[in-house]
Amino acid sequence: MIQKVQTPYGTMKFKSARAADDFYCTIRTWREFHTRPEGWRALPISLEEAVTYHLAYTTGGFEEVEKVFAICTASSHKADVARAQADAERRAASETRYAIASLAPRDSALYREHFDMSYPGYKWGW
Repeated sequence: MIQKVQTPYGTMKFKSARAADDFYCTIRTWREFHTRPEGWRALPISLEEAVTYHLAYTTGGFEEVEKVFAICTASSHKADVARAQADAERRAASETRYAIASLAPRDSALYREHFDMSYPGYKWGW
């Protein structure tokens, strides 16, 4: 089974899953990941990231790998900020829904809807 990995720097093909895993482990053992201050944080966590690092290294050395890591870090930071904002909005909506439902009579559809959203196991029996 040939495994093909595409990255912005190019494409690599592996003849088997074992060959891909060996490649991934080899990239993780690069000396620079253990000697540079940011190295241990830059270790690849997936085969795609390892292929990206390898192809970046072949085009510009470890400095290019550091640039790739900086770009990935910046994009993951943006995703974390967006996730935190979505959680804050969801929490605010939940608090508003709870405040409205707490004012509704216990037998109303609004209260029942809030209760079912808050405790789905009660509704579905798990």
